[in-house]
Amino acid sequence: MSTAASPIRLRLKGLHCASCVGRVETALRGLSGVTRAEVSLATEQARVEAPGVPVAALIQAVRQAGYDAEAASSAAAQEDTSDWRLPVAVVGALALMVLSMDDLILGHGNHMVPDPPLRWILLALATPVQLLCGWPFLRGALASARRLAADMNTLVAVGTWAAYGVSVAAVFGGGHDVYFESSATIIALILLGRSLELRARRSAGDAVRRLMALRPAAAHRVRDGVESDVPVEQVVPGDLLRIRPGERVPADGEIVEGESDLDESMVTGESMPVPRGPGGPVTGGTVNRTGALLVRAARVGDDALLAQIVRAVEEAQSRKAPVERLADRVAGVFVPIVIGIAALTFGGWWLATGQAGAGFLPAVAVLVIACPCALGLATPTAVMAGVGRGAEKGILIRGGEALEVAHRLRTVAFDKTGTVTEGKPAVVDELVLHPDLRALAAAAEKRSEHPLARAVVAHGTTGGAASPEPEDFFAYPGSGVEATVQGRTVLVGSHEFLNGRGVDTAPTAVFTDRNRSAARSRRRRPRG
Repeated sequence: MSTAASPIRLRLKGLHCASCVGRVETALRGLSGVTRAEVSLATEQARVEAPGVPVAALIQAVRQAGYDAEAASSAAAQEDTSDWRLPVAVVGALALMVLSMDDLILGHGNHMVPDPPLRWILLALATPVQLLCGWPFLRGALASARRLAADMNTLVAVGTWAAYGVSVAAVFGGGHDVYFESSATIIALILLGRSLELRARRSAGDAVRRLMALRPAAAHRVRDGVESDVPVEQVVPGDLLRIRPGERVPADGEIVEGESDLDESMVTGESMPVPRGPGGPVTGGTVNRTGALLVRAARVGDDALLAQIVRAVEEAQSRKAPVERLADRVAGVFVPIVIGIAALTFGGWWLATGQAGAGFLPAVAVLVIACPCALGLATPTAVMAGVGRGAEKGILIRGGEALEVAHRLRTVAFDKTGTVTEGKPAVVDELVLHPDLRALAAAAEKRSEHPLARAVVAHGTTGGAASPEPEDFFAYPGSGVEATVQGRTVLVGSHEFLNGRGVDTAPTAVFTDRNRSAARSRRRRPRG
């Protein structure tokens, strides 16, 4: 059996709340050789550090805890076991309710089906719901019982099986009412609740999946002068990668050849593309905006910055807030207390009425209604949603504890203006030295992909103004552009770029200084 020294990732099935997370973590940490085990409810994965421990042993430990697991690298599709059970339970519960209560629905006090055969029909309808749809609750309750523990599965299993068992005894022995519709309805409602919980959890974990999707699936690898497309997982440090304009960078590395502007907002929050040339660093997941690049891969896979960001988000989502730890402790003692209250309820009704059957339904109601799902679900879902939303906006939050104390913030410091801008440059001021400059600048920038160029074009064509087409065009990455428009040479670019081309920028000094003090970018538009 193969072993692994690096962290092992398991894909989990059957997690419903923070109590499930704690149970799986306890089971994994109980194995000899496991040094660390962390379970993320958001991604439904476990990250285990267990040098020398077989993956099969970890999976077996999870299954013994009442859950299912498989290696995260497995191509097997992850299925929601409640998908097919939910419609079966709903249809069965509705049929049982109609047949059991048709005398009340129709108002004539008589069932459409006579009582002796009716009980057998109800038994036939309730049995598949109880055995098939209710199996996850029974399995979870049995797993907890083996560990001398109790959870929400215990409450649901005890309540529904009590109702079903008493009803089966009534069918074969007669003498009292049956409660098949009660057990089936409880199972259907709990399955519906779990389905909604799963949707909320998956939605909260979407941020992690979107971060992982930033890495392209394939890379253009160049070996011995031959370019070929390979899965990004096959890229190793030292590989030469071709990155065309508009493509995402597949791995962290260094530019060997070419110049371009890279959109690094995913990493830095800076909305403006950053010029890069030979020797400059590139980060996997960022976008190559303009020129073609040849990059030597340096960090790939789990060592890449994007993978580290994903791990940071996953760890933040799985880190418990103080209020969440409190809810876990409450849930730990809540179930035994509920079972005791249900027993007292049953005994109280029996003593008060002199009939044991009178306390049955109230006791089952206590067991089911008191299920502590929300105790362990509400806070982790809120934490995951908050951390995930922050990650989508480029904000990495350390976890629930940071979110819990965030309401006490009074001052927030930002390191640069680009972090808090809209990321859509616009022309807000101009100094017009010639009436044709606006149209000429817009024409020169038409073929540029730089965000500032788009702003100049949008400003130059405001109100439907016409802009001529450039006859030729050349871009200087990180500096400016040169174009021929209506037979005239037009230069558009930075202060340094224009000075280097012999353009006198002194007449714009006062205008430039005023906008620089307002933290605005400069894009000069002299005509050659």
